[in-house]
Amino acid sequence: MGGVSVATWLASLPFTDPPTAVDLRELRADLDHSVTTSCRAVRAHLDVDLLPARVPKSRLADLQRCERSALARFRDVAPAVAGDAVLRGTALDQFVAHQLTAGRVREPVADLTSMLTAAGDWSSLAVLDDMDLVEAAALLEPMAAAVAASWSGIDPAWAPRVECRASVVLADGACVCSGVVDVELGGVTTDRPGVLVEVKSGRAAASHQDEVYLYALLVALRDGVAPGVVARWYPGADPTGLPVTLGVLEAAARRLADGVRRWFELLAGDPATEQ
Repeated sequence: MGGVSVATWLASLPFTDPPTAVDLRELRADLDHSVTTSCRAVRAHLDVDLLPARVPKSRLADLQRCERSALARFRDVAPAVAGDAVLRGTALDQFVAHQLTAGRVREPVADLTSMLTAAGDWSSLAVLDDMDLVEAAALLEPMAAAVAASWSGIDPAWAPRVECRASVVLADGACVCSGVVDVELGGVTTDRPGVLVEVKSGRAAASHQDEVYLYALLVALRDGVAPGVVARWYPGADPTGLPVTLGVLEAAARRLADGVRRWFELLAGDPATEQ
């Protein structure tokens, strides 16, 4: 059974007053101070070639799961090899983007092949090519149908955008945190509150909530205006929305500052990492 469509969900959203511009300026100043302090504490031990330290969403998640793995992944320059789970996520992102910009995906296997080729995503294309047509269709056709059911009929006034980058530069350029929002709706280019939606192909996880909070922070600092709601969407389920309050942004900023501090320590060879 499918969930409530995104268009229906948008129409029912209650929006509250967003954090003020003053709130956001103070939040950024506090975040910058924390990151600058962390950088100065280890700067003498940092290889200049490691700056700026880049802390994207994926690295924050790695640090939360396992610091050693985060450092090992950073040191491994070999390109990641896509697997079935990565292909599912990539396909879902591509189908949502197609639905919002060009309409329904009619031939999921052939269309995804063209999308991956155009994007130069050869590792995902190799996984798809290794499937026989029946297997690929069994994976992709229900996914395309779920996207069409959930993402059609959105009012153009929401100005849907896909794959939107947001980043913040901190500590005089010593640190960059970035992320790519799957779908942005409304916001500063429109007369509607901003809504950010992260598209997820797997099961719901607690870490997914941290991801959308980080996106709320990055977009708020990018635009100078906080989005009204951040949400996650899983095929076949209702969108799960969370109002963006000052408390949400402050929690995301603390998590980011803690992650950056630990990343600086790891890059500098903090003795604690050798234990």
